[in-house]
Amino acid sequence: MLGHDGRSPRADAVAADRRLLAAFSPTGIGLWLILLVAIAYSPLQIFVPIFLQGLHGLDPLSAGYMVAGASFGWTGMSASSSPARRCNAPDRLAGRRPGR
Repeated sequence: MLGHDGRSPRADAVAADRRLLAAFSPTGIGLWLILLVAIAYSPLQIFVPIFLQGLHGLDPLSAGYMVAGASFGWTGMSASSSPARRCNAPDRLAGRRPGR
């Protein structure tokens, strides 16, 4: 069981850095940025089809396909910009270290 200070009773080190979500540390800024972008992007999947129907006169099916296309675009770009190489991508997905 973890104690209140983030230490395991059997560990010699702290389980997580205390400055993990600090507003002025580089890691904290990055984590806050990821959190805020995720919060801002989530409602777009709901409201963009409504806006496309109301403002541009699209039917619901076309508006849904446009939002799905944007999601596939995000997925494709994140996969293409990842550092995983073809030779060890299955190993990474399986949780194995490359070369073993």
